[in-house]
Amino acid sequence: MYEALKDITCFVTGIVCFMYGTRIAWGFGKKSLFAEKHDHRALVLLESIPTAAILYFVGFLVVFRHVFDDFITVLASSLTCAILLALMVVATSMPELKRRGHNDGVVVELEDGAICRLAKQTFDYYLSCGKISRFKRSSGWVVVGEDRLRKENGDTVYVGVERREVV
Repeated sequence: MYEALKDITCFVTGIVCFMYGTRIAWGFGKKSLFAEKHDHRALVLLESIPTAAILYFVGFLVVFRHVFDDFITVLASSLTCAILLALMVVATSMPELKRRGHNDGVVVELEDGAICRLAKQTFDYYLSCGKISRFKRSSGWVVVGEDRLRKENGDTVYVGVERREVV
């Protein structure tokens, strides 16, 4: 009975350490923006990574204690996994490092006939350079030069509904 209670307590301790370590690392990773000064980002990361790594370390100690017999192996494996996991969670949660989904960008047909997806800033640049022959809106394909475009009059601000289809 005592062994079962001890194992349940260790399991709960490990789960709580992993949850709070992830919460800390994820929260601080989301606060670390590349637009901010390097010193501020470094300070945010120096606060989060060691705290999360310590919590992960305790969680891995609990788990690896049941897997390995040698104390040095448990200690080294726990420390290595804790540091790697803390760095991975912080990096995964950083907004600038997140992979762009398939929904980011405007589908365009370039002058050479190639169909591709462009980010909105790139789309605006290519459109102003005349490299786009048509692009896709929610209502269908828009042919440059034939259909009405937002910036035809030289206005740089459009206050209407976003109609360019992002697929």
